[in-house]
This record gives sequence, C-alpha cells and structure tokens, in this order.
Amino acid sequence: MRTKFQILPTSPATQDLETEREFGLSHSSFKEELLLFNLIKNGKVSELKNKMTEYFSKEIIMGRMTGNSERQIKYWAVSTIAVAVHYAILGGLDETDAFNESDKVIRKIDSIHNFNDPNESQEIFSILQEEAVNLTKKVYSAKEKQGKSKIVKDALHYIHLNLKERITVSDLAQYCSVSTGYIAKKFKKETGYKINDYILKEKLESAKLYLSQGKSIEEVAFELSFCTESYFIECFKNQYGVTPKKFTNSFTDDSGVDAPAVTPTESLESWLQSSALSTTLRALYTI
Repeated sequence: MRTKFQILPTSPATQDLETEREFGLSHSSFKEELLLFNLIKNGKVSELKNKMTEYFSKEIIMGRMTGNSERQIKYWAVSTIAVAVHYAILGGLDETDAFNESDKVIRKIDSIHNFNDPNESQEIFSILQEEAVNLTKKVYSAKEKQGKSKIVKDALHYIHLNLKERITVSDLAQYCSVSTGYIAKKFKKETGYKINDYILKEKLESAKLYLSQGKSIEEVAFELSFCTESYFIECFKNQYGVTPKKFTNSFTDDSGVDAPAVTPTESLESWLQSSALSTTLRALYTI
C-alpha cells in the first residue's frame, strides 16, 4: 500500500489560513494523530496496527516547513518520531532507551536522500510505521514491569545506565538516598532478585549481544567489568549451560545443525537490542 501525501501550498506566513481556505486544504487531523500516539502510550499493539493501516491509507496533508522537498518530509518525519517517543516515555518506557531509539531512527531517516525516487519517500512512511509498532511493543513490556516503587525504579535505571561499570549495593543506596539494608530488602521484594544477582543477569544478557556481534571473550569480560576472564566464563556457563566460546561458535556453525538455544524463552529481538545515552531532539506534546 502506497501512502499519498500532499504539502500545503506556499503562502506568506500571515496568509496561511486564507490559503488553506482557498485551496480547501488543512493539516491532517490532530484527533487521528492523537489517537495513534495514545495507543503507543498505552502499549496497544494490535489496535495501533489497525489504526495505522487506516491512517496511512488516507492522503496525509502536512504543513510546508521549508522550500526544500527533501528537508520537508524529513522535518515532518522527525517531528512525528519525537512526539511518539515522548508518548512512549509517558507510557512507561525507560527514557534512556526511548531517546536512544529516537536518535537511531532519525539517523536512518537522515540517510535517505534521493527523493526524486518515489520509493524513497515511501520508505520513510514504512520506517515510521515500523518504529511505532516497535515503540508500542516496548511500552507494553515496560507496563508489565510496572507497579514498582520509585526507589526500585531508580535503582533499575541506575543499573541500566551503568551496566558496564562495577556496581555495588552501596552505589545504589547512595543514588537512591537510602541505606544499603533498605535498598537490598526493597529490591528483592519487588523484583525477586538479590541486587548482585540481578546485575550479573543483566551483564550476561549484554554479554550475549556483544559475543553475537563478534567481540572476543576477553573484550566482553573487560567491557562489562568482570574481575577476570575466567570468572566471566564461569558465570556465563552457570547461567546458560554453555561456555562463551561455544555460544560464539553457534553463530558460525556451518554444519547445518541448529545452534543450541541459550534460554527457552529468549527471542532474537532481545539479543539485538542495545542502549546508549544520547538525545538530539525534544518536542512539545499533550498528555
């Protein structure tokens, strides 16, 4: 399905409304856009897919933001992503992950240049739809983890941001302005994990990603601040039942034998997700 779009005619800034009246055109409905953003915020994946199919089957009318045709659609796409990401944060998605996701998609949009080819503009619409679904799925997952106290949420956020460092219970207690005993008890009660066990679990999840990307065992152990390479290997095998070397070999095995599953509930998507702290854009939005 190809998405049709139209840009409002050029006019002096003070005559925009008159021009819209003359041509019988106006921006696409805010009400429809708000519905889509709220579906992202509420983690409603199936409903979002249905409403997006309906929305993108209509002609999209966007305001003229520049005289440059390439920048025009990019500006529109970037502003759309920015608002969507903020709604995802309002829905419970970790802000670091959300902003990082925004940056990644904006770079992808920025890499498109040949707008004389109709397929290039269609690619932007496809990117927006894919990202909307991706954000909504992440919000849904985040909502499943909600119900935690602010202290534990802050602790999880700190671990998420500093996973490559050596994190101690004292670090978390200081960050959350509570005692070590209190944070340890609160964390265990709400997550089901002792703090050190949770940190180790998260480090090993990241280790799988780095190994699948081709990093060496030594590099991964160092990058995730394991005290020694041998300790990393021991922890990895205890968690997944295979050594890091065997796990890495499973990605290059040409024998035709299926690679062994590391965990029965893991999806490829979770292996390929990464995070970084960066943001290039903020937008106004309506709660």
